[in-house]
Amino acid sequence: MPLELKKLITHFGENKKQKSRVVYLRELEETNIQTICENFLSESPKQSIGLGDYCPIEINEFDSFSFKSLTFNPNNISDNIFEHDFYIYGTKKDFDYPIGFGVIGKMTREGKEDFEVDGVPFNFHLKVEERENFIKVTLENSLEVIFDINDSEQQIKFNLFNFHSIASQLKVLPFLELILAGKTVSFRGVFIEMNDLDTKEMIENSKHNFKLLNEVKPVFEELSIPNETIIIGNIKDIYLKIQLIADIFVNHDYSRINKESLEKGGLLNLYVGDLRILVYYNPNEKKLLINAFSETYSKFETVLHFWESDERFAISPFIFLTSNELETCANINLRIIQDSFMDPVRVLNNVTFLWINKFCLSCITSYDNTQNTQFLELAEYVYMQLKVTELDADYEMQIEINVLQVYYRLNGSLNKEQIEVLIKMKYSAEFRENIAAMFSCNVLLNSKTEAEHFFNRLTIEERTDYLVLPIYQLYLNMN
Repeated sequence: MPLELKKLITHFGENKKQKSRVVYLRELEETNIQTICENFLSESPKQSIGLGDYCPIEINEFDSFSFKSLTFNPNNISDNIFEHDFYIYGTKKDFDYPIGFGVIGKMTREGKEDFEVDGVPFNFHLKVEERENFIKVTLENSLEVIFDINDSEQQIKFNLFNFHSIASQLKVLPFLELILAGKTVSFRGVFIEMNDLDTKEMIENSKHNFKLLNEVKPVFEELSIPNETIIIGNIKDIYLKIQLIADIFVNHDYSRINKESLEKGGLLNLYVGDLRILVYYNPNEKKLLINAFSETYSKFETVLHFWESDERFAISPFIFLTSNELETCANINLRIIQDSFMDPVRVLNNVTFLWINKFCLSCITSYDNTQNTQFLELAEYVYMQLKVTELDADYEMQIEINVLQVYYRLNGSLNKEQIEVLIKMKYSAEFRENIAAMFSCNVLLNSKTEAEHFFNRLTIEERTDYLVLPIYQLYLNMN
């Protein structure tokens, strides 16, 4: 065939300067010479000399690819696909271009499959990797079943290599336990049975972990963490941390909590793999730990006390959350946070502004890091919801700028009325010699030269502070 002739001429002749090439023919019991000749005559027109030497289309421009073998019969279940050569065609607008040939080294597929073990049905998401004399089946991204086949024997290995999620573990552990107990597995007409193996310890571990996960399942539900949440980390370490969760929330054993640092109560981070869970420790309650994003915690009285003026202002208990906590806490509930600002006693004034504004800027930063628009909506809601009692003109200007940059992120541009507001604000900032506000206004007006000018007029300390602010991210993205 032309593709093979091309390889013989270019690869072995022109490149390697070989004058001869020995080709060994393998015996293929699954086919016959007539079928091969018929397939040869069928494929020859697709591999004209011109197309075999030049293909006008790049690999990434093809609509699809197809494989054709002169010897492989897909209807013969005993036929070993890895023993056959295949021609590779790229399809573009219903025309097949010959682009190469070779043998298949590995095949993979993914999907849902039904299993049955000792009469018990299972349905798993699985990935199958198949090579010659080797098959690896991965169930629920957690359990590997490896079939290693050679001429003398077939070895089957099981490896619970990844935790993935509570839901996936609850599916694979009963399956693994039955297999280790020697029960027969039925899968696509194939029956597998493990005998004569010392699996007592593995069975006990599977039973223990299954019981443990069922104990903590309602705990995670109470924390508003779905059981399908992916948890990344070493599987042994994850189970140790899940045991800690069970000890605290199920067995009420708080001995491993550092109570001295939380004498008056406070927020506490718990980690399971890469999963971060924020809880509140209250030493005065019977239930010492509660979900930090629960209705109960949101109603806790939180007060900003300014010693110089002896003023006290009620605020949301979430006001001190950082952008990192907003982004990484698995149990975060943005609705609970938003509702905590609805209380009419929450006010925005010259005293509370710094903390409230810092929280809203954290929300905007979290949007920039995650593209989750709920963070922008939360910041906008807080700015618009709180009752303003007394606020300096510069603070009012900051709020208007931040509300506008929220709108800019949500819509990609500002409307005519908002642009007019910014222009007026820009002149007002110039009159008040508010360089920071002039920089921000020019960023939102997309005036890059002026924005750069006013940024350079900020002090070194101010410029350093601005590097982490959301408005600076817009400045970096200016055309």
